[in-house]
Amino acid sequence: MEDLKFYRSKIDEIDESIIKKLGERFCIIHKIALFKRKKNIPMMQSNRVKEVFETRKKSGQLVGLREELIEELFQVIINNACKIENEIIDASKREGK
Repeated sequence: MEDLKFYRSKIDEIDESIIKKLGERFCIIHKIALFKRKKNIPMMQSNRVKEVFETRKKSGQLVGLREELIEELFQVIINNACKIENEIIDASKREGK
């Protein structure tokens, strides 16, 4: 049972690291949305989304992760990023900027 506690504590540490990295990612997403709003760039950049999926699937394969896991994970991340970008970009429209 001690080994199980050890492994679970390792998983907890990794999960905390993942959460911190997601927080960093979404801070950058916020900055990107502000940039897009300022430069009047559309939120959706389909080529970038395609690139992210392709490169992340390849990275996942290199470390033995299932392609489906990477697709599902990044679908959630990208959907949330789009929501944040839309909120920021749409806020400027409501404010008349």
